Amino acid sequence: MFIIDEAQTLHWQAVDLLLKVLEEPPETTTVILICPNAYQLRPTIRSRCRLIPFTQVEPAVIAEVLAEGQKLSPAQREVGVRVAAGSVARAKRFNSEDYVSRRRPWLDFLDGIAGPAARSPADIDWRLVFDATKALADDRDRFEETLNIGYSLLRDLLQILESGPEPQVVNVDLRARLARWSQKLGLAGLEKLRSGLDQAYRLQTRNVNQQLGFEVLAIDLAARAD
Repeated sequence: MFIIDEAQTLHWQAVDLLLKVLEEPPETTTVILICPNAYQLRPTIRSRCRLIPFTQVEPAVIAEVLAEGQKLSPAQREVGVRVAAGSVARAKRFNSEDYVSRRRPWLDFLDGIAGPAARSPADIDWRLVFDATKALADDRDRFEETLNIGYSLLRDLLQILESGPEPQVVNVDLRARLARWSQKLGLAGLEKLRSGLDQAYRLQTRNVNQQLGFEVLAIDLAARAD
């Protein structure tokens, strides 16, 4: 039995070899691919696998896991539970200080584009925005983590815009700011933000200037913000 964790991260050459094995699997062998999202795998890989979804672990259990690893305030623990999203592995990896630190450039980015002072493109603090884009693109080794935080903020903004402030947002400590940003950007702005995040995700394995991409996104968002 072979267990391949984070199967979506396999190099394309390894995926080609894996596909050959899956096309004619040995009768005595079982291959298990673990992946957070099956659609991150090639369709040819998915079509040769049996999908076995795992249900999320109860929030109370996740909270216990977080309590075992570090001393967290109730507010920090609540954020940790929602970041973990039912995954014990994510809960064990969660570090509150690191999460807040890595989230901060996103907050500066959104504050610069859609904060109270950004009444028009002329009012935007572009130095703050461009410092944020530099910070977002600096750590290439952890760039996917940076994008995941951006996606979590995007989901929160969409939920608040469509449903009003709800307890299910991930970044519960930012409800007031999320409400301001979502109203400022509107649905068109949030769609542009999603498109920018998707583009950064697609290009992360290439030697491209991600900071420049975020700067272009910021300028486009500024033009769309009402």
